[in-house]
Amino acid sequence: YVGSKAVVSNFETIIDSGTTIMYGPPSAVRTFYKSVSGSAVYDSENGYYSFPCNSPPTVSFSWGGKQWEISAAK
Repeated sequence: YVGSKAVVSNFETIIDSGTTIMYGPPSAVRTFYKSVSGSAVYDSENGYYSFPCNSPPTVSFSWGGKQWEISAAK
């Protein structure tokens, strides 16, 4: 989810709370970042994106019927 809108769904996921990287099918990641205001391709060879740090998006993932918000806090 970006805000309250589900932007990608229906693919298998793994939860790794020890990383800051979101990994997934390239088309799903691309679709996700298209929904994040101000985001841009950072490294097209590796599929990295960026977004403005002064206005982090509200992002959450849904597992087991519950939404889990990802905090931008350090």
